[in-house]
Amino acid sequence: MQGENELPFSLWPVEHEQWALGRPDWPKAWRQLAPALDISQWMGRSELCPVAPLVFNAFHWVPPERIKVVLLGEEPYPRVTSACGVAFWDRQHLTWDQPIAGNCSGNILKALAINHGFAEYGTPLCEVRTRLRGRAGTPTDLFRYWMQQGVLLMNASLTYTSHGDRRAHHKFWRAWTTSLLRALSEMTHVWFVAWGRKAQACLQKARVPQERVIAAGHPTYFHQFCDSSKPRFSPFQEIETKTGFSWLYLDGAT
Repeated sequence: MQGENELPFSLWPVEHEQWALGRPDWPKAWRQLAPALDISQWMGRSELCPVAPLVFNAFHWVPPERIKVVLLGEEPYPRVTSACGVAFWDRQHLTWDQPIAGNCSGNILKALAINHGFAEYGTPLCEVRTRLRGRAGTPTDLFRYWMQQGVLLMNASLTYTSHGDRRAHHKFWRAWTTSLLRALSEMTHVWFVAWGRKAQACLQKARVPQERVIAAGHPTYFHQFCDSSKPRFSPFQEIETKTGFSWLYLDGAT
């Protein structure tokens, strides 16, 4: 018999029971979940992204009492070698100069560079990398720095297998994600950053107060993330003003 405080996921890390039990109001976030939820339908598939031990990785890095910001993505990278259970972090991307599939992290770096005066909209990404070389650490440094600041990097769907399965994965996680976001929204100091329409719709479904949502286009598409008519505009202007810390990791940052 499953107790009301127990999660229906066998993979939930035991060392982070505080996610369900550490605060008196946390358990209600899980009571709404269907006890029959079973991730095993995808567990035997070699293309599962991320690999099973990393599904809840984001929550390992940022326990609930440290959360200041929720940055909501859509789904894991569709490559086992890239997906790591932390939204937007490509674990295969070890240096900014390294060629990778997709433009997401490079566009994030460029938007940060614009906000800190190192670039403008028309600056080529290769030039951005040159200007920040020796200053901005590595992609790993950036995402670890964000999490150290209390940024929970979670996706609306925590798993992915193929394009044809996308809807099934999002449907599987919808109740869980909605319940969690709703509980987090009761922590009045938490900001929510939503990049892309799917992330924004997810926050609306969870009834997160709009005055605490910072919305922008998805960074995969730079013309949606920034604005060609405003060469020095960056979504990080609003993000940094409201969250109160710099999102650009520079060597020596703490």
